[in-house]
Amino acid sequence: MAPRPLRSEPVRGQGEDGLLVSEPLVDSAPPPPATLKRTDPSRTARVMSPVPTLRREISTAATARHWSTIAKEAVQDLELFDKTYWMIMIPFWILSLTVATILFRLLVWGGLLPQDTHAFAVIQNALPEVIFAVALALPPMLLQVYNNSDMFRKYYNLELMDAMNCSITWLAKQQNGSKLLRFRNIAEFTLDDIVNNNKLVIRSTLNAAEETTKEDPILYGLSLSEADYKSLLMPLQKAITGFLSSKFAEGVLLEAAGNSNVQSFNLVLAITCEKGPLVPQTKIRVIAAEESLLEAMYQGKVPTPTFQRKSHSPRWDTLHVMANYYGKYKNDYRKLRKVLFSLEVSVVTPLHV
Repeated sequence: MAPRPLRSEPVRGQGEDGLLVSEPLVDSAPPPPATLKRTDPSRTARVMSPVPTLRREISTAATARHWSTIAKEAVQDLELFDKTYWMIMIPFWILSLTVATILFRLLVWGGLLPQDTHAFAVIQNALPEVIFAVALALPPMLLQVYNNSDMFRKYYNLELMDAMNCSITWLAKQQNGSKLLRFRNIAEFTLDDIVNNNKLVIRSTLNAAEETTKEDPILYGLSLSEADYKSLLMPLQKAITGFLSSKFAEGVLLEAAGNSNVQSFNLVLAITCEKGPLVPQTKIRVIAAEESLLEAMYQGKVPTPTFQRKSHSPRWDTLHVMANYYGKYKNDYRKLRKVLFSLEVSVVTPLHV
């Protein structure tokens, strides 16, 4: 008996709801083949290469950094130059331009450089570049010459503005009963180190030192505005007091430890730049004197002392200026701090004293 062929007949079964359901043994309708969706060529976005745009952005950024570096270097160079340098350079540039133009016209007018020649065209076209090249090449040479001469002048006149010292001044009693003016250095430092190389404070301090006079050697003065005091003078005063406090901290440490052989006193300080024919060195000094001495000088209770040498007399004049400021403005702290500031010092006294 021949076998019966397979047919796609449903198989009857019972569903979840109790109804009879049928499922085919074989799915006679195969799924359609997978095809890609047709797209409109007009709506397809073109993929551009990012390389040209990236190159342009990199080139623009590099150019901006290049000109930014040039501008920063130019500003730094301008900060190093003083007024005398620009008073020399600006007239030189104008004179160079004038001389080059006049010389060119004289060559043409004298017939040495006819206008119909090739040399005339070359010189006429290259004249601006030549003048510009000379203007760029000569300033460094003149700056070197100027710096050398300025350094020699400062060395010859003993102008040591960058080196600072702090000296204490007092009156020593002599055997005949008269007073002798004495002062000694207690600290040496440089302006760059004391303000941590703050360019703004350094430049303003040097400018203020240049503006002092023989009659008033104290830097800045009462005309200093409140904003300039807080940004220029106060950082310098705090740096000096901090340096001196750390240098003479032994007495304070012993006093804190309970040592009774410690004596404290107040010093009044002034940042000065003394000038005059009797001043041996033109430099920035921090002059310290005891508060009681300035008070007695302002009241006229201290006669003129004797000097070890003539060059000590400017220091007595400076003490008089400090005493006048202290006596007039000791009750007006906002004015007094623009010319004077104080420091408390503790020293150890020997046991046999």
